[in-house]
Amino acid sequence: GSLQRLRQLDLSNNKLEGEVPSSIFKLKELVVLDLSRNRLSGDVSPQTFMGLNSLVKLDLSKNMLQGNIPSTIGLLGNSLKLLDLSYNQFVGGIPTSFSNLRLLEEFNLGHNGGLGGHIPTQIWPHLEVLMSLDLSSSSYEGLIPSTFGSLKSLRCLDIKKNKLNGDIPMSLQKLPSLYLLHLNGNNFSGMLPFSLNFVKKLGPNLLLGDGNYGLCSPLSTPLNR
Repeated sequence: GSLQRLRQLDLSNNKLEGEVPSSIFKLKELVVLDLSRNRLSGDVSPQTFMGLNSLVKLDLSKNMLQGNIPSTIGLLGNSLKLLDLSYNQFVGGIPTSFSNLRLLEEFNLGHNGGLGGHIPTQIWPHLEVLMSLDLSSSSYEGLIPSTFGSLKSLRCLDIKKNKLNGDIPMSLQKLPSLYLLHLNGNNFSGMLPFSLNFVKKLGPNLLLGDGNYGLCSPLSTPLNR
């Protein structure tokens, strides 16, 4: 009935248990869906987000959700600006459909230890207005995608405490808006590609230590911060 006209559904911090109701897809005019800080568990049905074409904010963080991240979230590209799936138990990586989220400004997927695998490369060139990206503590392996260099609006990048290795791409230094970069707690090696000006600009917001023992710096700046 009248619930179908609902625009905001905020049930955060309510000790809710059980699964995320797939019937949410009936709330076609929903702009904000916040189910964070509950005890929700189980898989999230792909049907849940079908047709929510006005959704701007989706926050499912700090629950116990499992299974794959629904690829249907990628269908929300004409509206979604904030997506927070952090502190859950998702597996299977980031759906390639997320390249459709062209309006996304904040994307938090941190603290999903079961994701693992490589960070996908093909998504990032499409997210031109993304300002904050958190993929920390999620067991990612392999290299930092060079396509991170296409995130020209990015201000905060947090990929700490994964299993990433190899060189740090020079393209990160060229991100014009970047002011926070957390790379600590990984296995990076090679020469640090950052200029002294870049290191000074970020100051205490540049974290490189706690691991990364193969990383060499041509600067007098210590890495272990």
